[in-house]
Amino acid sequence: TLDPIFESDSIVVTEETKKGTDLINEKRKGKDLPLLEVLVCPMELAEDGLDISSERIREGEIDREGKLYIKPDWLKRELYLTDEALPDLKRPFDKLLPELSGKDVLDLKGTIISVGDESTKLLLSLKVKPSVSVIDFKVARIKKFSSFSELGFSGSENVLGITNPPGTLSPELFKAVIQLLRNKTSEQTIVMIEGEDDLSVLPLTLASPLGNYIFYGQPNQGIVKILVDEKHKEKAKKIVAKFTTRGH
Repeated sequence: TLDPIFESDSIVVTEETKKGTDLINEKRKGKDLPLLEVLVCPMELAEDGLDISSERIREGEIDREGKLYIKPDWLKRELYLTDEALPDLKRPFDKLLPELSGKDVLDLKGTIISVGDESTKLLLSLKVKPSVSVIDFKVARIKKFSSFSELGFSGSENVLGITNPPGTLSPELFKAVIQLLRNKTSEQTIVMIEGEDDLSVLPLTLASPLGNYIFYGQPNQGIVKILVDEKHKEKAKKIVAKFTTRGH
């Protein structure tokens, strides 16, 4: 049976993949087959003017329509929580686990991210090392911890200190998580928040490549385990769109 490429009479490519047709036609020529007609199709552009590609979708930058998950304005101005967005945040974002055990996390294939001091401490106690941990040394907005070692960190982690005031999403937070999650690194990073870490699950979901896992605490209910997929990224985007820049 012939390979499908040898049974075809034309091929659709982009400018970026056009070079491969020369090799294909050389192989066809060697089999005394007519050369393929090469049809060059322009790439569809995303909202930012760059190509829409499956890689960018997998990396969590854009959706299938080419829309950015993180709007450029969110990298410039502080966003403030509104009463409209509050009900969405009071509900578990994804699967709620009343208790967390090793079997819930040890076999996960994607990058693991933790939000909150208690969630981070619990994961570390289970011998799970999140790639990114967002903490503020507080529990329920009351200071509880004073050192990384109290949470179970070894001291070898990279520490990134940023400011994110209570009830807000700062441009600094968005930029930090984009940098951490899109630059592939094996180094564990602690994001130490001056202010409040409660809302950081939103930019983390929006910046994460598909297949990552985010764990955060749901007050008095347990731990929420988010599998980052297109559905959850769209959900996070809609919630952040309800925030305000206070008159701007």
